Amino acid sequence: MEKTIFVLVLFAHFCHGVIYRLNGTMYYKMPPVFQFEDYAPCMSEPNGVYCMTKFALVSDTNSELLNMIHNFSEHRVRHYNHSKLHYGVCLTKTCVRYYYNGDEKRDIRIALEGCLNDTFWKKYKLKTKILEVVNYDNVDNKLNICYGDYVIAILCFALLMTNLIGSLYDIFYIEKRGKQGNKVLLAFSIKRNWEKLIAPDSDNPRFKRLKVFHGVRTITMALVIMAHSFMPFTHIPKNTRDLEAIYDSLSYHTFINGTLIVQVFFLMSGFLLAFNVQMKSEKLKFTWAMIPIEICRRWLRLTPVYAVVLAITSTWLRFVGFGPMWNEAVVNEAEDCRRFAWQNLLYISNYFDDTLCMSHAWYLAADMQLYCIGIFFCLMVTNSTVRKVVLSLLFAAGVIIPAVVTYVKDLDAVLIVSPETSLNFIKNPTYNYVYKRGHTNLAGFIIGLSMGYITYHLLRTNFNVEKYKKHLWIYQLLFPTALLTIWLGSIFYRDAPRDSIYIRALYAGIVKPVFTLLVALFILGAIFKCDKINRSTLEWRGWVTPARLSYSAFVLHVLVIRTYVGTFQTTTNAFFLHFVYTSISMVMATFLLTIPLWLIVEAPANELLKMTFSLLIGAQEMKKTDADITMKFEVAD
Repeated sequence: MEKTIFVLVLFAHFCHGVIYRLNGTMYYKMPPVFQFEDYAPCMSEPNGVYCMTKFALVSDTNSELLNMIHNFSEHRVRHYNHSKLHYGVCLTKTCVRYYYNGDEKRDIRIALEGCLNDTFWKKYKLKTKILEVVNYDNVDNKLNICYGDYVIAILCFALLMTNLIGSLYDIFYIEKRGKQGNKVLLAFSIKRNWEKLIAPDSDNPRFKRLKVFHGVRTITMALVIMAHSFMPFTHIPKNTRDLEAIYDSLSYHTFINGTLIVQVFFLMSGFLLAFNVQMKSEKLKFTWAMIPIEICRRWLRLTPVYAVVLAITSTWLRFVGFGPMWNEAVVNEAEDCRRFAWQNLLYISNYFDDTLCMSHAWYLAADMQLYCIGIFFCLMVTNSTVRKVVLSLLFAAGVIIPAVVTYVKDLDAVLIVSPETSLNFIKNPTYNYVYKRGHTNLAGFIIGLSMGYITYHLLRTNFNVEKYKKHLWIYQLLFPTALLTIWLGSIFYRDAPRDSIYIRALYAGIVKPVFTLLVALFILGAIFKCDKINRSTLEWRGWVTPARLSYSAFVLHVLVIRTYVGTFQTTTNAFFLHFVYTSISMVMATFLLTIPLWLIVEAPANELLKMTFSLLIGAQEMKKTDADITMKFEVAD
């Protein structure tokens, strides 16, 4: 063993007790981080028992191998914790002599620890300490259906029947008799909602300028799904060395530093809020009393689809599949949702940590909170001079707050998507204190508000971009500069000690505003036709329908990915082509599954919402402000 460590020192990049690199020979002396025994054969046996367990490697004496493992795992930004292993064990096959004491069964934890201790001592001269038995599964497991499951099933059935009745009413009564019919019932007509889904864009000249948002929303949504599709490869990889080495790839950093892409959603949300309010103000006189009405309308706009997916996640989804990963990928989230769904429905879940319940919906909570600030500002601050001052102050706050929080909490400059973070991101302090909070995402939203006001003003004054075409080269640099901003985050993954807190705080404060500003200028240029190629790409007619689906797709996509991961029964090889295939498949599957969700839930809910608020505010005014476009654009998912 002493000779082994001598070789290790020669081949490892070693600094301050941290091992940054290991050659292949030394790497494979460590036990695999993930290892699953065959699940199906185990469960096919009479009284088969299969356990998913997490355990730590320990030693009663000084172990050179364990020291190497700890030092290598210390480089947390790029390496798994190789001293904390994730195994699937067929207890009734591999550990049968530890599990049975004559005709009696021993405690699962004691049996596993004894079995693993024996195995690891023989092979590595190490012992194990069970941290958690993640999944205990046997052939006697029964479905534990409760009253809440039945209630959700009844409500879902009622929703489906309402859509069926509305569709039949439309086809066999309205069309044949040529009558106007009951608008409430017709809101549930799948035929009419399908026509809305595939309908062309609005003819309103000023809204036609915003067609670029169809492309921006669809592309951004697809990128978000693709990034989250990496979950199977980080949760159960067979080739952990290849996955750790991929951090050397610049293309991979496009995804892991692409957490900045969510700022595009805040940008669009702020832009469309300011622009729509300005459009409505041409026909309506706003008062402070409309603030709670608009907030209520926003809540009603977001909640129906969200509530349906939340209800399914909490109840029946846990019965859909099985396997060694099912509990960790699906059931644990369902249990959290049953306890914490109220946080989601009140849009405050981003200020609560340690819950898996629809964790991606932190964005909806943050967006709702920023919307409340934005609607108050848009309706109350009408003087242009005061507006500029307030926007400047809010933007300054949006830059300073993340920097201060990063400094005070000693956080990372960006959300470091390390292998270990991907396994348990809800424990990551940077994710909890900076990434998902509403107040730490203020800058992007304020840039969006400002951009909305600027665009409205330029459209009203018939701004002509032609005289600025000589500076087109500056505009063409915006997209590559934004991409460079994403890649710049890779400096925090390098093989080096952690950067100074001052560097981290400064970077945390400026990176989001800089990236968002670059994207805002790029979109603004596309709106005013600075560049034909970019504009025509983003205004392509094919983006319109998926853009309408994008909100439902955002709410649904993690359910699709988690369900997929839960069906895995063994570890998987992580390589580039497999990732490309999986990510594209997840994007396609999500949007296809979103179609019925949009037709059955989102479209009827939006139509009912429009009818309700037409009565409150006035039908004529709502029509003049083109409520359908508001519906499509208002939620920057």
